[in-house]
Amino acid sequence: MGIQKVLKSDLEAVTRLVSEVSDKDVLPLFNAQGKQEYKDRILPDLATTFDNEKFSSIKAVSGGKVLGFAALRDGNYLTHLFVANSQQ
Repeated sequence: MGIQKVLKSDLEAVTRLVSEVSDKDVLPLFNAQGKQEYKDRILPDLATTFDNEKFSSIKAVSGGKVLGFAALRDGNYLTHLFVANSQQ
């Protein structure tokens, strides 16, 4: 497994990973309103984490597949951390 900086072209793969992990591990914990608010905010917000001036974002990759994603804002605030269920 390798750790790499994310590229703009990774957005689709990262979105898929975040969706899969969220569906299994996060959304079942919320009520209907919480689920909707999460979906309205987290997935659309992913694109902002690819802004290299504000975020340091990385991906974990194995066999060409994105298996992990993390984003730090301003170098010290973890805003996103998702790991594929198969790798947890």
